[in-house]
Amino acid sequence: MNLGNKIKIHSSAFKHIMMADMFFHSFTTDVDLCRSHENDEQTDDERIKEVESLIDPFISANPYCSQFALSTGDMTPRRFDYLGKYMEFRPGPTGFPTVRDFDILLYCQSWLGNASLEGRDDDISDLLEFEIEDFYEFSGRSRNSDRGEAFEQALERLHSSTMTTNTKPFGLDSKEVTQKYLKEYDLARDEQGRITTVTVRVLHRTCHLLKAEAFSLYHKDFILQSPVRRTIYMYLSINCFYECEDLTLSFAQLHKISELAAPLRKLSSVIDDLVENPLPGFVAEVNEEDETVTFVCEFRSYVEL
Repeated sequence: MNLGNKIKIHSSAFKHIMMADMFFHSFTTDVDLCRSHENDEQTDDERIKEVESLIDPFISANPYCSQFALSTGDMTPRRFDYLGKYMEFRPGPTGFPTVRDFDILLYCQSWLGNASLEGRDDDISDLLEFEIEDFYEFSGRSRNSDRGEAFEQALERLHSSTMTTNTKPFGLDSKEVTQKYLKEYDLARDEQGRITTVTVRVLHRTCHLLKAEAFSLYHKDFILQSPVRRTIYMYLSINCFYECEDLTLSFAQLHKISELAAPLRKLSSVIDDLVENPLPGFVAEVNEEDETVTFVCEFRSYVEL
C-alpha cells in the first residue's frame, strides 16, 4: 500500500455523525438524471427544486438496495436499475460487510463530512489514519480478547466486496466502474501483535459526495442499535432527511427493508420494539387494520446531536 500523505483523524473532532449513502446519493446526484448540474444559469432555488423533483420519484420507485448484511456470511448479490442507471453490490469470499462493519465507513466519513462543512479542505483526503482505540471508543466496541480479530475480518469484508455502477454523481467521470467498498488498508501493530494504528484509503466517490455535502446526518445513538434497527434507521435517514416528512410503510415493505430472513409474521416483535423503544428521531405509530407503520420524523432531535 502506497501510504502517501495521510490525514490523522480523531472522533473528538466530530460535531456530527454523517454518511454519504453510495446507493441513494449516487442516484439522486447523477448528472444525467438531474441536468441542473450542467446549467450554470440556474439559481440555487431552481437547482434545489430540480434535485427534489428527482428525489421524490426515486424514493417512490426504490425498494432500498442495502449495501450491508445483518450478519456475516450473506452471499446474495443485490442490484437496482433506474432509468438506464444501475448499481450492483457483490460480496467478497466471506460475504457482504455487516451493518456493524459499516461503523468503519461511518467513522471515516464523519471526519470527511465535518471537514467539508467546516471548510477544512486540508483535512479532506482519501487516505486516512486513526488509532484503533479511538475507533473502538467511537463504535462502542466492548473490551474482549477477539475484538482485534473481528476488526480485521470487518476490514477484509469491506475490502473484498464490490460495487459496480454507471452513475455519475455531480458529473464524476464514471462510465462503468467496479470498486471495493474500501480500496486499501494497512495495520500497524505493537510488540504483542495487537493493532495500534489503522490506515485506510476510501473511495474517491466518497470524498466527491461529501465535499458536495451529499450526505445523511446520523444520531449518535445509531451506534447503540441492533442490526435490524440499524438497517431500518439507515433507510429512514435517507428517505425522511430532506423535508422531514413522515413516512408510512406497509408491514411487507418494512419486512423487506429490515432484511429479516424470518417469515413476515415474525416481524411483530420488531414492530413492537420500534413502538416501545423509538429509533432516535423517529416515533413509530402502528395501524394494525391497514398493516402499516408510520414513522413520525422528529427532525430537530434527529440532527441536533
